[in-house]
Amino acid sequence: MNTLNANSIVVGVDVHKYSHTAVAMNAWGEEKGVLNFTNNNLETYTQWLEQMGLKENIIYQEPASLSNSPILHRKLPRALSTVVQQKSD
Repeated sequence: MNTLNANSIVVGVDVHKYSHTAVAMNAWGEEKGVLNFTNNNLETYTQWLEQMGLKENIIYQEPASLSNSPILHRKLPRALSTVVQQKSD
């Protein structure tokens, strides 16, 4: 499990049925990037995440609202497996 440190990038995603917004922040809550993406351009999201920093510094937790988008719910875990280490509860 990743722990918050000076190099951490915390990523959150606001999931809707067709379009989504991701926000990345550093450990001090400063915004590092925002990305709007759709179910059809998921690779844009994974490329954006890769630019945020080292895999071990990215803290991501699957959003509870992921079920709002069945397509994203199916595709996202596989796509993210190479980019981030998912936070376990």
